[in-house]
Amino acid sequence: MIKETSSRLLAYSKEFFDGGERELEQNTNMAYMQAVLKLHDAVEYCVRAIIEEFNVNHDRNLDLMPLMKCINKNITSKTLPFASQIDFLNTTRGKIKHHASVPSLEDVQRCRLYAKDFLDQVTQNYFGMNFFSISRVLLIEDINIRKYLESAETKIKESDYLEALILVKKAFYCARPSNHIFISDDPFFSKFFLTSYLHDIPELEAPIEKIVNKVKEIEENVALLMMGIDVLKLERFEEITPHFDFYFNGECSIIWNDSIIPTIEIVEEAINYVIDMTLLWQRKGVVGSRPEWKQLHTKSSNQSHEVRREKWYHTK
Repeated sequence: MIKETSSRLLAYSKEFFDGGERELEQNTNMAYMQAVLKLHDAVEYCVRAIIEEFNVNHDRNLDLMPLMKCINKNITSKTLPFASQIDFLNTTRGKIKHHASVPSLEDVQRCRLYAKDFLDQVTQNYFGMNFFSISRVLLIEDINIRKYLESAETKIKESDYLEALILVKKAFYCARPSNHIFISDDPFFSKFFLTSYLHDIPELEAPIEKIVNKVKEIEENVALLMMGIDVLKLERFEEITPHFDFYFNGECSIIWNDSIIPTIEIVEEAINYVIDMTLLWQRKGVVGSRPEWKQLHTKSSNQSHEVRREKWYHTK
């Protein structure tokens, strides 16, 4: 078992590497520069994880290449691999930072390959683990959210993918901030509030209801935008995870769409989405800032079945 501090450094390394790969997908000069910087950070955090794990005596102000030499000097039973390749990554990063040089796509792809090979081999040699199986859950500060995601990872190992998805959905509910952090909860746009003043004019009820619903739809979209939520990605997450119906008596009905077969790929997709969004909300300082509310149950499709009912709230 490696140290928790080392594990967190490796988790940051994985986060930087994943971020570098996402930058590459954008196919712009700015993204290329950001990709190289993030790949370099991934390598450096991995190197510092080794220093932390093996208590390597070093100068904290050293740059990447001197740090690697320091590790090789102190841990004589192993040698860090791909020294010339990492030197290329380090040099490319230096040109960006200090010479305003834009790397070519070919150079960026080389940096990605070199970083990938280094991280993969180093984590195997020094930590006995696969770099690409490192969990980013450790980066989540909220204990409740982290516990749900860690339990979901345990269920994956047990091949209980539906239960894993239930736990992932609970983590999401705990993490998701309230719309009211970003938009006001003005009672003026409540159908009940408006109709209470217009009860003597029943012919206005239908058009008022349409107006209220449209305003609420616009507010919902504004809140999602301000939360940093991609609507299409959210729809995909809702599609592949169980539906939760909340009742006024405190019960929660967990419903699954039988047309979808839960798989490890689906669970990992859902976990990655929740981690990405939780880390985003964590940076904004709004994780789990959700007032208690209870939702009336909704009609489920004919292809769905109730997995179970339980006493569970997405509030803390």
